[in-house]
Parts: sequence; C-alpha cells; structure tokens
Amino acid sequence: MNTAIIDCNAFQTACPDAFEGVIGTVNRLTKSDARAGSASEAQAYCDCFSNCMNYMVVYERNQSQNSSDNCFDKSLSAGVPSSDLNFRRLVLADSEVPTAQRRLGDGGKVLPMLGHTCMSCEAIQGNEAGFVHALAGLAATSGIALILAAGSEMLEIKFHSRLCSLFVLIVDLVVTVELFGAVIIAAILMAMAIVACDPDSLSKIVEDGGRDSTDGDPDRAAAFTSFFLKLLSPLMQGLCAQFSKFSVYLMIALLGMLASTWSAIATCCVCMGCTNDGKGTSHDDVKAEELRALMGSG
Repeated sequence: MNTAIIDCNAFQTACPDAFEGVIGTVNRLTKSDARAGSASEAQAYCDCFSNCMNYMVVYERNQSQNSSDNCFDKSLSAGVPSSDLNFRRLVLADSEVPTAQRRLGDGGKVLPMLGHTCMSCEAIQGNEAGFVHALAGLAATSGIALILAAGSEMLEIKFHSRLCSLFVLIVDLVVTVELFGAVIIAAILMAMAIVACDPDSLSKIVEDGGRDSTDGDPDRAAAFTSFFLKLLSPLMQGLCAQFSKFSVYLMIALLGMLASTWSAIATCCVCMGCTNDGKGTSHDDVKAEELRALMGSG
C-alpha cells in the first residue's frame, strides 16, 4: 500500500518563505524587507513548527510556557504581535460548571494523527510508515495462513490425525486474530481520513490558531490562518487521499475475518456434536463423523 501523507522536506523548504510573508503582512513590510530583518527568526520558528506540528493546539491554553516546542514564543520573537488569549475566551452560560470555558473557533477539535501532544513532521512520517507496515504485515501473514488453511481443506489434511485437525483449527483462529487487528487499524485510519476530508476539521483549528498567534487584528489573523492552511493542507489532503485504500482494505479484512471465524466455529461445532452433521450417510456426514472421532468427541 503506497501512501504519501506528508513530505517533511517540502514542508521545511516552504515554511521560511511563507512565514516571512506573514511577518511582512502583519508589520506592513515587503517580503524582501521581512526576509532581511527576520530571516533567522523565521527559520527558528519553522524549525519549531516542524518539531511540533500541532503546537497551536498543544500550547493553546499556555502560550507563554517556556518550552522549546512552544512556537507561539518563536512567532512573537519574529515580530508577530500577540495578545493574551484570555481576552478571546467564551464562557459557556449553559454549562454545569460556571467557570467552564472553551476556545473560540476550534470546537475542541484536534488535527488527525496529531492529538494533544507535540508531534514532529518526522514522527508523523514514522507513524504513517508504521501503520502501513503493520497493515502490510498483517495482510501478508494472514494471506499465507489462509492459503495453508485452504490447502488443508482441499487435501483433507485435517482428517489425517488429531494433530492435523488442531493445526487447521489453530490456523483459522490465528487468521481471525490477525485480521481483527487489521480491521481495527484500518478502521482508525479510515476514520482519520474521513475527518481529514472535512474542510471544517482544519479550518476551525487554523482560524483559532491564527487568532491566538496575533493581537486580534482581523487582517493579521487572516494572514497567519492562510499560512497555517498552506503548510498543513498537504497533510490533510494526503490523509484524505488514502480514504479509498483504507476502506477497501477494511472491507477485505472484515470479510476474511468473518470467513475464518465462521470456519473455526463450524469446526468446533462439528467436533462437539452440536450440529446434525455426521448423522446421515452423505460424504459430508461421513467426514464430519471422522473428524468428531479424531477429536475424541464421537
């Protein structure tokens, strides 16, 4: 499965130039003047942003926290004026707790694959690779196991001895467990892709981040919001583009899991005598009786 959710090299290349544009906009400077006066600060901010792609969510409630991953401080140092975020809070009048507050704009959302703890660009790439390798590994091992199980059924190996019967049953159970894991991972990734395909899931967060990163001036907030959209949109678009792959994988894994589960249940039922198999004279009844006898249930 080939995925390309984010390109960290492209992000790190595009960020300084884009952020210098923000500095120029908020300070009424040309980009060349902004670059001349704040090139090192812009690079420092972009290095921070690359190390904490979701800093606008992680440090939203404590923008002044002393941390190398707190990029609010880096943008302030680069010349982007900011104000106390407490001026932009909304008290929920209908809350059971009178002091409960929420951020304006973000609605409590987080960026898919990021959450509430700092995630670097490289970590996102690593997680992406880890998920893909896990799905590929589960698909490969489950496929091999299913081939073994199908071959055993065709050659009627499970009728040779109790050990062979147990082997076929164990293979079905192993496949069921592996495909259950694959279904869970694929479902999580598909859910993330669904969120990523919703334009509001990113816009609400970056709009709030744009306000938090500036002094409340609409033009300055809009400039920072546009910057966030330019840098983070490829992440969301890359994840959204994988929706069809994740959904197809999920469907196939689910069908395989149901088939292997049914096979294991059917074998157990025949062995325990909880079906009518073995009570007639057909070929299937004879084989069912042989299997029951092998497993010591006859």
